[in-house]
Amino acid sequence: MKTRLLLLTLLFGTFTFAQTWTQVGTTQFTDFASDGAITFDAANGDIYVVYSNVLDANKTYVEKFDGTSWSTIGLVSGDSADNVAIKINPFNNQLVVAYRNTSNNGMYAYKYDGTSWSLIFTNVNGGLTLSDHRLQIQFNATGTVRVAGRLSNQKLLIAERATDNTGPNLVEVLINPNNSFNNDHRYDFTAFGEYYVSQETGTNSGLTGRKNVGSANNAFDFTNFINGAIPKNISGISDSNYHTVYNLAFNEIRLYNGNTFVTFENGSGGLLELRKSNNDGFLYWMYANTSEDIVFKSIDPTDNSKTTLPSLGLSNSNADFFIKMAVSEFDGNLYALYQDGGKISVQKYNIVAPLNLPLMYVDADATGANDGSSWADAYASLTDCLDNLGASTNEIWVADGAYTPTGNGSNSTFLIDRNNFKIYGGFDGTETQLSDRDLLNNAPTIFEGDVNGDDNSSDPYNSTRGENIERLLHMDANDFEIDGVTFQNGNADNFGSAIFSDFQIGLTIRNCKFLNNSAKQVGAIYHKVNATINAGSTSFIVENCEFDNNVGRFWGTAITLETSTNATVNISLTNNLFTNNSNNSTFTDNSSGSSTVYFMVDQSNSSINGEIVNCTFANNSNFVSSGTADSSVIALAQGQGTNNTNISNCIIYGNSLTNNSITPSVGKMNATIANQIVVLNSIGEDNFSNLTFISNSSDANPLFESNTDFRLSSGSPAIDLGDNSKLPSGITTDLDGNQRVFNTTVDMGAYEFDATLSNTDFVNENNFKIYPNPVSEILTISSEKQIKTIEIYSLLGSKIIKIQSNVVNVSTLENGVYLIKITDKSNQQTTKRFIKN
Repeated sequence: MKTRLLLLTLLFGTFTFAQTWTQVGTTQFTDFASDGAITFDAANGDIYVVYSNVLDANKTYVEKFDGTSWSTIGLVSGDSADNVAIKINPFNNQLVVAYRNTSNNGMYAYKYDGTSWSLIFTNVNGGLTLSDHRLQIQFNATGTVRVAGRLSNQKLLIAERATDNTGPNLVEVLINPNNSFNNDHRYDFTAFGEYYVSQETGTNSGLTGRKNVGSANNAFDFTNFINGAIPKNISGISDSNYHTVYNLAFNEIRLYNGNTFVTFENGSGGLLELRKSNNDGFLYWMYANTSEDIVFKSIDPTDNSKTTLPSLGLSNSNADFFIKMAVSEFDGNLYALYQDGGKISVQKYNIVAPLNLPLMYVDADATGANDGSSWADAYASLTDCLDNLGASTNEIWVADGAYTPTGNGSNSTFLIDRNNFKIYGGFDGTETQLSDRDLLNNAPTIFEGDVNGDDNSSDPYNSTRGENIERLLHMDANDFEIDGVTFQNGNADNFGSAIFSDFQIGLTIRNCKFLNNSAKQVGAIYHKVNATINAGSTSFIVENCEFDNNVGRFWGTAITLETSTNATVNISLTNNLFTNNSNNSTFTDNSSGSSTVYFMVDQSNSSINGEIVNCTFANNSNFVSSGTADSSVIALAQGQGTNNTNISNCIIYGNSLTNNSITPSVGKMNATIANQIVVLNSIGEDNFSNLTFISNSSDANPLFESNTDFRLSSGSPAIDLGDNSKLPSGITTDLDGNQRVFNTTVDMGAYEFDATLSNTDFVNENNFKIYPNPVSEILTISSEKQIKTIEIYSLLGSKIIKIQSNVVNVSTLENGVYLIKITDKSNQQTTKRFIKN
């Protein structure tokens, strides 16, 4: 079992530190530079950099990185230059360099055939001078080159030259030439035939858009009008409508998808770039924040969530500083070229392409390739793993540790957006099959909502919970299963602080804990079933789970399920413990009523068929109802459909209303009570007095071990008084992982009591024998199966010994009765008793 640095995990959980920037070759590999640009050879990945050499009158030089080291290609021309650009012509693989000649402000372009440089354009300016705006190069499939620059009158100048040197060599595109408020235009020439533009259209307004080269004035593919703004620099994606623009009026870096505003960041100076990697399909966004620090973010276009990349520690505060961000066509990775101590350096950020694996791994301590392919190469971030699922991925294993969702502010969540998906937690990071997982002894897998680690209250309005994750997991797909995870400290503004599922079907939750989750409306789990997806029945299963200290305002503080029209839901709650869940004292509105668990048939032609079996409800509190509301521990209500829910082998005891009276075990909330509620072999403190169909039930004190330990003590009336036939198929253990049926008859509640000795305890069971019994010193376990672990417990459930041997020295134990749990290599378990004397 590995020790986790929980505090560090929480502190760094909102950043992607598993992937880092790495140096490309040596640092400061050029002479002093006043400008630079970068491009890539798509065939072999070679990197080319052009720069203006300050030490040689700002003439243009080119450097090449071949994967090992930087080497000099040489001088392009004798002109003093700035606004340099470089790109490889895919038609003939020749380098093309363009620049503004600072002596005459004309556009110049050269090509390199592998031996020497030759002119493409010379002093192209359309009768005007080029302004101080970067030049950009594009090609078509036949190798025709176009170079774009901005003229001093704000027009975009595009010069063109075919490979056979035929014309025309000048294409001029006008933007609103008659607009009296034509103060500024900025361009991003993203493809041979189109470009993005931002322009001021009034004294305090502007637009962004995309145009085709040579199109009529103002003929845009789309426009996005920006009232009260002064748009400046712009950058866009060639194969989508995403673009970013600097709004000078508010110092904002805005992101748009066509006409749709996506998000913004506060920025300064107008430095920005937006590019896309085909490795993961994400957008990569660079800008200078209000402190002039250079920031890099990734944008997931499926939900527009943002992730901050590690910082390069660069600042735009120096007037001579420049930086260019680009994505390589060869490897899909992100590169940053920047002025470093007056010279140029390049760094690379590795963008991992999703692996198309059925199973992916997450481990906060992993230090390998960070691609999810194994425990050693696991993703350190669950968010990263979910963002990089392969088409065939349907399962994730998550090792012990704390994981906090990252993403877009209050919308940060672990998003499940594909059908038939499973997440399993509770691993120690060594298992090769699911049966190897030891949930009882491994450290927990935690989905943590307390970002700052400072919570001192479960009140959703408490100031220490202001930064908490609103919804730890958002189910936006059908037939999802989660197993072996602790959800804690979610804090929702409305519904479902731990799990939120709206209009989906098929949810299974096993071996999970829900601790200290709060909501200003409805508590830990909210699941609204959508029958329109699948005209038939669906299931909601919760097994072997604990719900403690979850807070809500109304409906179910632990679980709320609603049905939509035509939905049929088969509910199974088995071996669950519900304790200390409540309505916070802040809440004064009690018109809706409240409960710990709430099942509501909410729409016409819908129905619930429910079974609540071997669950324990204790120390839960709800507010005193008013009007037609009916607060209770379990609320089973129906609107226009039918609710047929049975309660079997359960204990509902020690719960209270806010006036300290006994909470009704079952109620209707502010609706009509379920059609027919059958209670069998259960304890309810109110003896289910408001119900009709009751059998073998009582209001007897179940005699818990204590007010905090809800296992049964000796003499409990809940022992051996359940109904075995009500246990769902496959339920063989209780909430502690012990045998679910002991001494032939199941107990009531979530825990099985194992206090009574029987002669059958000392005979061969599941091919195991223990001897001698009674024993004074050495206890031997004989088995035809290979033993994995031996554990010895007191009758109160405290673990005393755990070994991996079939011989146990018990001489130090006090005299008395003990339990021994034997686990074989196939994870089959047998529990026996022995007497120490």
